[in-house]
Amino acid sequence: MLEVLRVLNHHIIPSPSTAPTTAATSAPTTPRNCPVAATYASAARRTTSPVTSENNMLKQSDFSRPSSPPTFPHATVVVRFDRQAAQNRPPPTQVCPTTIYSAVDKALSGPIGGSGFLAGAQWRRNGNLVLHPALDFCTAKFIAEQCDLIWAVIRPLMGLKEKHPCPIFDTDEKWHTVVFHGVPMPAARRTEAFTPSIVRAWAAPRGEVMGHSVLCRPEDFQTRRSVALRVSLSSEADARKLIENGGYMLGARCRVSRYVEKPRKAPSMS
Repeated sequence: MLEVLRVLNHHIIPSPSTAPTTAATSAPTTPRNCPVAATYASAARRTTSPVTSENNMLKQSDFSRPSSPPTFPHATVVVRFDRQAAQNRPPPTQVCPTTIYSAVDKALSGPIGGSGFLAGAQWRRNGNLVLHPALDFCTAKFIAEQCDLIWAVIRPLMGLKEKHPCPIFDTDEKWHTVVFHGVPMPAARRTEAFTPSIVRAWAAPRGEVMGHSVLCRPEDFQTRRSVALRVSLSSEADARKLIENGGYMLGARCRVSRYVEKPRKAPSMS
């Protein structure tokens, strides 16, 4: 029996063997110039930049800085003398803005009553006159609608003759300007014959007629049988309808086109 157990023990339990020290193997090492296989952790470490204290302060300041509300300039009325200069008309005398302010405010208070419709007046470098309405009492649109009344007051102050046409009173609103072609020459043969009420009655817009002017030199008024009339409208739909269908002015059917301002020619240096 002891002999049988000795035989089984010999076959089941291997005898311990000591490995020679010379045969010991070390773990394989990766060469320095060999690329290392990319892993998700290593890729994340490479792509994610550390958040420094400076970046953190910038991000916090962006969110903590209060945003100031946008400011919009007050609406003004610009008396466009620069367009008349392009037609070789004499420039106005730039009288004191205080004188203009007093005269215009007094003229507006006459038929309406009250005072303080105008906040101030100033001249620009290009020769235009700017009227600032008192926003508590009136608007730029109201000032522009009183162009005939205002022009009758400020024209003598500027040393301009009575036949000098009223310039365009421009506002900050977007206008849609068209041109009536072949408008009959009035019997008076003067630009003053095209009053705002007459132009509006014939143009018949749903919106407002913001301004108008005759595209004709003064010396040609005595020889021309028809003129082109520039009309500025507040409604784009009105302008589009006139361009597509045409319109009537002083009893004549006229072709209507969109107004395109011609570029000014540079003065010759010769």
